[in-house]
Amino acid sequence: MQRLLAKDPRFGQMSEQQARAWPDLMGIVEKRVRPEREKLKDNSDGMQRKKHWWLWGRYTPALFKSVENCERVLAIY
Repeated sequence: MQRLLAKDPRFGQMSEQQARAWPDLMGIVEKRVRPEREKLKDNSDGMQRKKHWWLWGRYTPALFKSVENCERVLAIY
């Protein structure tokens, strides 16, 4: 995904440091996602998700491709 990050705060495959450029968004992810990731098992998948807790559990390029021309996307949790 080659986009200007300043205009596109989707974390995609950003480092944690890059993602922290959006502190409000990272605060939500840290509060809601990180605790759940810490509960995962210590298998290879769980360890990877714990290590990269701010990223999608599985990076899915097809998902990003399907919404790339959308001005807004609503995610319901």
